[in-house]
Order: sequence, then structure tokens, then C-alpha cells
Amino acid sequence: MQLLEYFIKNALLFKANDYLCRQNNKRSLLMQKLATKSNSLVSKSLPV
Repeated sequence: MQLLEYFIKNALLFKANDYLCRQNNKRSLLMQKLATKSNSLVSKSLPV
């Protein structure tokens, strides 16, 4: 019985961790997109 509880807890923790990692990846990708957009805007506005 204890072993089953252990496996269930581990599975739930793994799922939660996986979800959080995916959210972080999405957020960092979004930040990268924003950064590249702002960089391109800055480079366009600067006189060359």
C-alpha cells in the first residue's frame, strides 16, 4: 500500500514539474520573441 502511494505521489509530482517546465519554456520563448522585436526596432531607429 505504501509503495502504491509512493508511486502515485511521484507521478503527480512529475506531472506538476513537467507542466511547470513547459510553462517556463513558453514564457522564455515569448521573452525571446519580444527581445528580438525590440532589438530590431532599436536598430531600425538608430542612424547608421
